[in-house]
Amino acid sequence: MANFDVPFVDKNSERYNLSKRVGIIAEHIARDFLHPHTAETGDFLFRDGQQDIRQLEQGTWTPFSAEKDYWGYPECYAWFRQRVTVPKEFAGRPVVYELRPYEHEWHSTNPQIILFANGKLLQGMDSNHHQVQLLKKAKGGEVIEIALNAYTDAHEWHGQVKMRAVLRTVNPLAQQLYFDLTTPLEAANLYEADDFARVKILKALNEACNLLEIGNPADSSAFEKSAKAAVAHIAAHVYGEDCGIVASCIGHTHIDVAWLWRLRQTRDKAGRSFATVLQYMEQYPDYTFMSPQAQLYDYVKKDYPQVYEGIKNRIKEGRWEAEGSMWVESDTNVTSGESLVRQFLVGKRFFRDEFGVQTKIMWLPDVFGYSGALPQIIKKSGLEYFMTTKISWNEYDKLPYDTFLWQGIDGTSVLSHFATGKEVHEGRVSSPFTTYNSYLSPDEVIGGWKRYSNKDLNQEYLISFGYGDGGGGPTTKMLEHGARMAKGIPGCPVVKQQPALDFFRELEQQVSDAPHLPTWRGELYLEYHRGTLTSQARNKRYNRKSELLYHDVETLTALAYQLAGAGYPAEELLESWKLILLNQFHDIIPGSSIAEVYEDSRVQYEHVLGVGEYLAGNAEKALCSRIAAGSVVVFNTLGFARDDIAVVPVQNTGTALAIFDADGTELPSQRNEDGNVIFLARGVPAKGWKSFYYQET
Repeated sequence: MANFDVPFVDKNSERYNLSKRVGIIAEHIARDFLHPHTAETGDFLFRDGQQDIRQLEQGTWTPFSAEKDYWGYPECYAWFRQRVTVPKEFAGRPVVYELRPYEHEWHSTNPQIILFANGKLLQGMDSNHHQVQLLKKAKGGEVIEIALNAYTDAHEWHGQVKMRAVLRTVNPLAQQLYFDLTTPLEAANLYEADDFARVKILKALNEACNLLEIGNPADSSAFEKSAKAAVAHIAAHVYGEDCGIVASCIGHTHIDVAWLWRLRQTRDKAGRSFATVLQYMEQYPDYTFMSPQAQLYDYVKKDYPQVYEGIKNRIKEGRWEAEGSMWVESDTNVTSGESLVRQFLVGKRFFRDEFGVQTKIMWLPDVFGYSGALPQIIKKSGLEYFMTTKISWNEYDKLPYDTFLWQGIDGTSVLSHFATGKEVHEGRVSSPFTTYNSYLSPDEVIGGWKRYSNKDLNQEYLISFGYGDGGGGPTTKMLEHGARMAKGIPGCPVVKQQPALDFFRELEQQVSDAPHLPTWRGELYLEYHRGTLTSQARNKRYNRKSELLYHDVETLTALAYQLAGAGYPAEELLESWKLILLNQFHDIIPGSSIAEVYEDSRVQYEHVLGVGEYLAGNAEKALCSRIAAGSVVVFNTLGFARDDIAVVPVQNTGTALAIFDADGTELPSQRNEDGNVIFLARGVPAKGWKSFYYQET
């Protein structure tokens, strides 16, 4: 339940009492009228282990008491199932299924759940999403087969939990009234006692409360009539005020591909979170959502095809925005320029081929600093805009701009904007910190405007809202708050839900002719997470070896294709590059993840290196097959001619070799400690090879 404490007002004052009264009445409505009917669902059947929904009839199921039994251990997957019957008295109302794994409040990221009803995947459930709507309007007597795929992670493990559930009806009018009271009240409580916005809101809310008949919860008709009058009064006296400031808001769930969990958990976090987004889009027609990182979509395509089809439909509709452009939200400090180009190449191609979308934004909110080479790469990749928030986390120096041109080391500029969502913090902007996981509350909408640094340029700023990292994205509370702030509340910026690309297009129009649009030149250095360049050296070495190897592999395979008629291994190269790009995620390659992530990464890198060596060897064999026997062939994959040491493996260590250049000149050679012959290969051309001749002596 919301906390309605008032930060600024003298608690003996009349206005404090008015504010407190509205909060108490709102809580009373939520407690006594929001859910008119509740029914326990009873016990479950339980099975440990991660199985497919199609295998539910297999294996051994054991009874699980909703009141007595506990389950779970670190990194535990399990299934629960039960058959529920909707009571007759629920007829005519929406029905939700609510989980209660804890004795009291659900206060942890454990468990995380995906719910199936009659075999259909409906929604993810977590500490932020306790309820799933089963029926929009119950007939009463429906029988629903519930299956719960549950997971508890190791990082947030605090012991075993229960598994209990109830069915509830929802009174839509009570829900509307609750948020009509609480959303403006939260905005009012952010202002000083005598601020006009606060006075106006509290006056209207208290007048609305005076209309309510809530003394007898059993008298539903009296409540319904009075609630309609109160809602109408609030609509007439609170909403409709446009202060000229716009918070452009987009639903979002930032998912770290690995961090305090392994990659296999990320696949499920993406499926659960995206399923929740789709379910809420059914209930909120104005809800707009975006997610970057092509890798996450690829996971969902493979693991949750039903969810993936839903995503594709929403993208076509224009309510789900596939943006961001990169394969993953990559580190930009350790990775090479070629890898950064590949992040965009592979990511943009995926969005184009899967969704028909040409992405235009580099969406990179949570990376530990940004290379000065990026503006050039962004523009040459066909992108136009850059978004982040992380630089606001600087330990000492606040970046002076939130809207600006970011100019790279070559002079290329890209229009950039920092999302500024943040809480007011007792009415003061106490630090420059902003978040990409906003709650879309009046607190963060007002705080975001207070924090925005470029009010002289424009009066619109960006907020991405929703819980990340498996938290399921936006919640009912966020969406209800947003719907009311969109109507206009005194003293509060007007919320406009729209795709991020629409925001950037409008921003470009607003600032393109501004005479004082600032420019930041060079690297965006983060005064935070500084140790990331020095940790997990093995992983950084694997990354660089993989980058260098696949440069050579692609050079050799292209030559073999063109000159020797060999097949070009496009699919193998792409799959290997995807693994390289995946492991450049900003919590993998910098070294900020748990130890298990680096064991998984080691396995993937060794696979990548093995495939690369195999492909390079095949290409060299194809090229050498057209060269006369008795030759030593030296390849040069670099972009300039080389004189360098070459090694000739010699199986018979007793054999001596003399190496000759094409003009017959004998070249200096000797044996190394391994018994192989080394010699100075002169004049090996760029992106090519040169044959040398040998004789046994």
